Amino acid sequence: MNKKLVFGVIALIAIIIVGAIIYGYAMREIAPADTAVAADDLNGKAFIITSLDGIPTPVGQEYIVEFANGAVSARICNSLFGDFNIANNIIRATLASTLMFCEEPAGMMDIEFAVSTFLQEGAAIDLSNGTLTLSKDDRDLVLTEVQTQ
Repeated sequence: MNKKLVFGVIALIAIIIVGAIIYGYAMREIAPADTAVAADDLNGKAFIITSLDGIPTPVGQEYIVEFANGAVSARICNSLFGDFNIANNIIRATLASTLMFCEEPAGMMDIEFAVSTFLQEGAAIDLSNGTLTLSKDDRDLVLTEVQTQ
């Protein structure tokens, strides 16, 4: 009877070890350490918002987001501005803004609300090949880098 107990304990330990190894590999695949975005990666860069949730931005105006020295600014309908930080691949900003309402082009205020929400509440950030993606709650905001003037 003691042999069965010892065998059962050994089997349980083996299962736990294998599970921990598999979990470790899975977590490495989800969030590789070499893809972290730092605030310095955005310093001096400007981006045009190209889509929200896979839908291209409305035609008629370029929606610009700029980063410089720990500050972020955006021109959509209103001007948004403030300080930002990135920790654990989450970008957060403390923003202020002008308070206008723009009817046209259609969808402009939805984009502005998304930008404000993503930055103030925090969003996962990815930067690769000139494309900046902010993700939050099954929503994605995609921006493309442009040359600053």
